This record gives sequence, C-alpha cells and structure tokens, in this order.
Amino acid sequence: MEEDRTHLKELISLASCETGENGRRLRISRYFRSDYIALQLVKTFFATTAGYILILGLYAAGHAEQLLAEAVDMNIRLTAAGLAAGYVLLLAVTLAVTFAGAVLRYGEADRLKRRVKEILGRLSRI
Repeated sequence: MEEDRTHLKELISLASCETGENGRRLRISRYFRSDYIALQLVKTFFATTAGYILILGLYAAGHAEQLLAEAVDMNIRLTAAGLAAGYVLLLAVTLAVTFAGAVLRYGEADRLKRRVKEILGRLSRI
C-alpha cells in the first residue's frame, strides 16, 4: 500500500514537470545550450533592427515638415553617425539582456530535465 503511494507521488511529480510552464522549459532543454542562446540572439537582432527602423520611420513621418525644413542646414554625416551610434548602443543592450535571460532560462530547463530523469530512474527501478 505504501509502495503504491510512492509510485503515485512519483507519477504526479513527473506529470507536473511535463505540463504548463515546466513543459515549455523542457522543450528548451532539447536544444544544445549554444544553439538555444544563438537562436535567441538572432531573433533579438532582427526584432531590434526592425523596431529601430520602424521607430525612425514613424519619427520621420511625424516630423517630415520639420526635417525637410532643416535638411539644408543638417550635417548628414553627423546625423547618420548619431543614428548609427544609437542603433549600436540599443543593439548591444538588447543582446546583452537577451544573452543573460537565455542563459538563465536554459539553466532552469537543464535542472528540470535532470529532475525528470531522476524521477524516471526511480520509476524504472520500481
């Protein structure tokens, strides 16, 4: 009887590891660590680039009259350098945050995968 309760507890513990948020974490652990982090960085690169271009486009559309009036006196090289520096800074910050988050998420997923393997090991011995 006691042995059946132990089996049931192990099965419940295993089911909780494979559902909901933990199920998403287990899917992360299917990747190699470097592949998962690289995928997150690539997605962030494209999203940040698209967002930056979109913000610049929206700003230019909203201030088109002012930009056209100042275009004659504007130092194009200085403006382009400022926009490029802003992009590089934004990209560096977002990639650093993404890297840190991906490393933490992968670590959590790896710990969960080890826990599932331990439970499966105990159940297989039973």
